[in-house]
Amino acid sequence: NDWNPEAYRRDLTQVVRKVQAAGKIAMVARIPYRSDVGAQDFAERLSRVVDEVAEAQGLLPGPDLYTWFRTHPEPLTDHLHMDDQGSVELMRLWVDAAAPLRWLAGFYIWVMRGTPLLVQVPFVYFALPELSPWLRMSEFTAACVALALNVGAYNAEAIRSGLQAVPKGQL
Repeated sequence: NDWNPEAYRRDLTQVVRKVQAAGKIAMVARIPYRSDVGAQDFAERLSRVVDEVAEAQGLLPGPDLYTWFRTHPEPLTDHLHMDDQGSVELMRLWVDAAAPLRWLAGFYIWVMRGTPLLVQVPFVYFALPELSPWLRMSEFTAACVALALNVGAYNAEAIRSGLQAVPKGQL
């Protein structure tokens, strides 16, 4: 538990850069609180490092697991691992932290499902190169990209509705 904050900063920065280099959106949570550490609260020091790295890298803020578990230590069964209710709260905190991404995905799905495919194909072929010249592509590639974007939106909606159909007791 006595982690070196500087080594943690170096390692966390390296992981964030690798995630971003892979084209993904990095989101880092503050370290969960441990209820048995007393005066030597290593998680608090490491959570400050998480905040500094997130600010330096321009990341979306992740969930504040430290503060939540510090104010709600009941779900921590052995001072570190959480019970079922704590797991549900952990998932809720991640969902709340990803709300901006959820809005963006919802907008994408709304646009793609709200316009006909016959409008999307010419848009990808003619309009995208006008917005950015490096998006110029052949007719076949434009059709494939438009179809992939369209099908992706419909599949995302099918998966979302399937997950929402599962009763809460079965999660």
